[in-house]
Amino acid sequence: MSFNNLYTSFLQKSQSADAFLRRCSCLWLKGRPVSGAFPRRRSHQFKSTDLKHPSWCVQLYYRRLLASPIQRAYYVSSTQSLEEDELEEDLEDSWKDMEEEEELCLPLEDFGEPAATEETSFDDKPMKKQDYSAQDLRKRSSFFLNYIQACVNTGHLNEAVKAVVKRQLCENDLKAIDFLLTTLVNLSTAVCQQQSIDVIAISQQIFAKVLKMQLIPTPNTCACILAIFKRYENDSLFESFLGKVKEMYTVEEVLKSCHRRGVTFKYLLELFNQVELNFEFQETQPKRNTPPSIVKDLYKTKFSSRSLNLPDELSFGQLLSSLDEQLQREVKGTMKVPNVMSGQPISLKQQAQRRKLKKLHEEWKVTALGAFRVIKQREHKRWFDRRSHDLGLYPFLCLIPDEAYADIIVNQLHHIPHSGKITQEIVLDIGDTVFKHYALKNDFPPESRERLKTIYKEYLHLFKQNKPTELLREVWEKLESEHGKIQVENKIAPWQNLWKIIVGRRLLEVMVSTLTIGIGSCNTAVPTAYFSNIPAVFNSYKTWGKKMHGMTIPHPVYAKLVKEADEMKGSFVFPTEHLPMLVPPLPWIHPDQGGFVCCPTDFIRQQKYMDMHDDQPQEYKNSLCATADALNVLSSVAWKINKKVLDVQLKIFRSRGDTTLKVAPPPPEIPYNLNPKLVKNSPNDERKQLRCQYFKAKKTKYEMNSLHADALYKFSIANYYRNKMFWLPHNLDFRGRTYPVPPHFNYMGDDVSRSIFLFAKGRPLGERGVRWLKVHLVNLTGKKKYDNLESRLQYANEMLDEIFDSADNPLEGRCWWKDSDDPWQTLAACIELTAALRSPNPEKFVSHLPIYQDGSCNGLQHYAALGRDVVGAKQVNLQAVESPQDVYTGVAEIVDEIRKKDAENGVEIAKDLEGFISRKVVKQTVMTTVYGVTRYGGALQIRRQLMNISDFPANKCMPASIYIVNAIFQSISAIFTSATSIQKWLTNLAYCLSKGGHSVEWKTTLGLCAVQPYFKTVAQRVESPLQTLNLMRPTTAPLVMKQCNAFPPNFVHSLDSTHMMLTALHCYHAGVTFSAVHDCYWTHACTVDQMSVLCREQFIELHQQPILEQLAGFLYKFLPREGSDSDEAGEFIAESQRDRFRELLSNIPTKGEFDLNEVKKSVFFFS
Repeated sequence: MSFNNLYTSFLQKSQSADAFLRRCSCLWLKGRPVSGAFPRRRSHQFKSTDLKHPSWCVQLYYRRLLASPIQRAYYVSSTQSLEEDELEEDLEDSWKDMEEEEELCLPLEDFGEPAATEETSFDDKPMKKQDYSAQDLRKRSSFFLNYIQACVNTGHLNEAVKAVVKRQLCENDLKAIDFLLTTLVNLSTAVCQQQSIDVIAISQQIFAKVLKMQLIPTPNTCACILAIFKRYENDSLFESFLGKVKEMYTVEEVLKSCHRRGVTFKYLLELFNQVELNFEFQETQPKRNTPPSIVKDLYKTKFSSRSLNLPDELSFGQLLSSLDEQLQREVKGTMKVPNVMSGQPISLKQQAQRRKLKKLHEEWKVTALGAFRVIKQREHKRWFDRRSHDLGLYPFLCLIPDEAYADIIVNQLHHIPHSGKITQEIVLDIGDTVFKHYALKNDFPPESRERLKTIYKEYLHLFKQNKPTELLREVWEKLESEHGKIQVENKIAPWQNLWKIIVGRRLLEVMVSTLTIGIGSCNTAVPTAYFSNIPAVFNSYKTWGKKMHGMTIPHPVYAKLVKEADEMKGSFVFPTEHLPMLVPPLPWIHPDQGGFVCCPTDFIRQQKYMDMHDDQPQEYKNSLCATADALNVLSSVAWKINKKVLDVQLKIFRSRGDTTLKVAPPPPEIPYNLNPKLVKNSPNDERKQLRCQYFKAKKTKYEMNSLHADALYKFSIANYYRNKMFWLPHNLDFRGRTYPVPPHFNYMGDDVSRSIFLFAKGRPLGERGVRWLKVHLVNLTGKKKYDNLESRLQYANEMLDEIFDSADNPLEGRCWWKDSDDPWQTLAACIELTAALRSPNPEKFVSHLPIYQDGSCNGLQHYAALGRDVVGAKQVNLQAVESPQDVYTGVAEIVDEIRKKDAENGVEIAKDLEGFISRKVVKQTVMTTVYGVTRYGGALQIRRQLMNISDFPANKCMPASIYIVNAIFQSISAIFTSATSIQKWLTNLAYCLSKGGHSVEWKTTLGLCAVQPYFKTVAQRVESPLQTLNLMRPTTAPLVMKQCNAFPPNFVHSLDSTHMMLTALHCYHAGVTFSAVHDCYWTHACTVDQMSVLCREQFIELHQQPILEQLAGFLYKFLPREGSDSDEAGEFIAESQRDRFRELLSNIPTKGEFDLNEVKKSVFFFS
């Protein structure tokens, strides 16, 4: 019997389509699936291959099955007939089976203790995973602080107080108590009466709880309680409590802990004036962070006013208009950017589909709003009915308007790819979006925004007039001291990922259970009445490698509607923080304030889907002035788009790209004849070869799809900003390396990305600028990399005809620029040089093109300087030479000498490699050796290079790569003896620390405390009716091997970032425009000489510091003092590692005889 006949038969008997659906559901639950209706496999074995595009679909009785784990299998399509003959007989018993179904469907549960379940895997031996209770996370202070803030900001003060009183408080919980007490001080009398809040009793209760837990109240806690007693005129309590406070703190300390413009400070000042008639509070200037010794002299001098210059054509009115637009963007949270590929006019069909999609979204928002309010009411009842006062979800559903939650649900569904997205990522994204709306509402209320606009206008006015002779941080701090701080007194703490999951999963349940779409009109063969309300999204599983991930997938009908409406292709919706700014970024004055105007910006980058420890070192917050100032220098550079280069790129991109120019083409289709299913009966060898070809074609398609999407984003954003001036806020990674915050469009990309960036402020070339522009062009071609500067300049003059032709006819001419190492940057330089030489006076030509000075294998340069290695210093151009030394060529020659000896001794692989060892083959491995590449990783790098050589046998690539990588490591040890010894010393230090139970940490010369974030992780399971979600959380146990292998390269990275920051600060002081891509420094052509001098001086200044000695001195804190081996606080490494660790610290690698001052004479140190 066909499925349609069965459906008709049942409908005639029962006159109920729902009964038929329930019957199918029951049979599936009982293990007797209907073929063509449900999959045979249970939910934990369900595969995404069961979800193919249907000719028609079967809707589960989803309102009942939502609470069951099997709800992830919403649809399966097929047109096969039923396999079980007895099914027709069982139709009469459907209502009886429905009762069984009701027993199987469990109610939705509040988030609670996770179930200990095994991770799904295709391994014969399942992966072992240690389950940790959610209670472990709830004990964390930051998790508790999030809850208290949510309760307080939603008006549930009594519930917040109960949570504090019932909690086993620890020292870190005092932050939550301060937040609660500060709110009580500011609470109006009307609200207290309305909610029956006895503020005095609550403050006494909290203080007693703190003392009971043997904790010391903070000065702010004492200040808030005193202010409460003053406000409610309870003199007896005030006097007795003041006596207790004076035993712990002075009056000045209590007052200094208060926000100067807050109510607490106002009440206390009045109080102390009454108690002590002669009391005068000495308002002291906030203690300024002392700059590190290496820049103390710099900070004592005035900075050049040219450091803040802006283009003359940009008026102050335009800046104010841009400020308003930027604020609107950040408050909205998203921004639409037109797609560069959507040049064709919108068809009538697209218009109709867009109207249909818009109407559907409006209906969904109404539906989602109603469902959300039902869940909110249910959570409210649970929260107040529970016996034990556990942390509940309800206050997190009251933080923003209900309509905002509904909008978030619908918008999230709209942006799920048609192929689906990992459920956990969707849940975290939803939770993160809710937090951003909440933080913006709380941290930037209307009064704060007005104050921000007032300060920002004065800041921009100084920017425009080039008046400041101070650092940007100091300018902003002065403006805040005049107008008040822009941050509110009670700033919202970032949410823990567990809260994001808890909030996000509830909203995802609303999405899955209530948002439906009718598909009956799309297929006349389908019973319309039955298919009028199909869920618009469902859950499934998909495998990557050996792991199975839960997926949330939109219905194919909805995905088709979105595609036909061309909504995504017409424009892209980006989060505001993913786009450049229209005004100069907020200067970093401390790690919690800087970057975007309103959007929260991380000072130090963290992994998106993983919480970091709450006990991160706080030293960096107190000694970050120089680091913050260097970030501000990079962020203050104004940029504009190189429209001529962009137009050429867009022309190629719209013409299906060009792989030779690294403009990604659209992904190729997999040839049909490679389908392994077509040759099931073929010989094994043929099938194996076909499968290899098939998976290679599939891999290529996925890679090209990713590259094409990246290029599409990049070109769309660039085209949108083509007539705008913009800025890129910067932040750090844990090592101190700087990065622009916008991820899709910045100058740290490839050759294509860098070529379209120009300085917004141009400067006349001058005589030296014309020369450097020519040298820069030749450097980009890569054709004279072993010649001196005069030879490069001569080559540029000889190739002027080709340069002019490239600028005039980039695609129709002789295309000389395409043969360069960096073709697009070469084209940009050709256009700039052509315009300069054709101008009436080239020396007066205003140039906007950044000119680069790149380090020569910068990691090895730092190693050679650390060890004062004479031989190594010469190889990496620390020493003055007539022509540049190339370390890669030197290593390749030594490797080839080793190969010759082995070939003479009869080693076959050495014979096979004759003529194939070149600079290109060894370059990447030599470059990354200093950054911690292993022999295995290096072998893979070399294998890729060998596979690109058509004459080399493919079957010998792997053994050859293993042979070469061993020879490379042997060669580097011979050339860079000091680098090898220092690297080994650092690795041994890391081993002792990590094996002793501590992560590796160190302090940079500029005061940044770097901590390696490599810890063992545990999976925190959060049960959900949809899917079980795993929250990965780092423990305090370090990953020993990762800590050891990563420390040497990370330490060197921190050195090159420190060198870059020092150069940035001195360039800013001298009025030189400066930007950088790690060890590649950018400036105007006319200031290259000036920047080069500063770059060399700061490298010498950095390495004249006792860097290794300072590191050893810093690490001594992990050892107990002599005569004291107690370690009650767990501050020291394990006793088994102490002797070896102490020996390492006392035996610092010896240094050679290299004179650092030789760097000043080296032309090719940075060139």
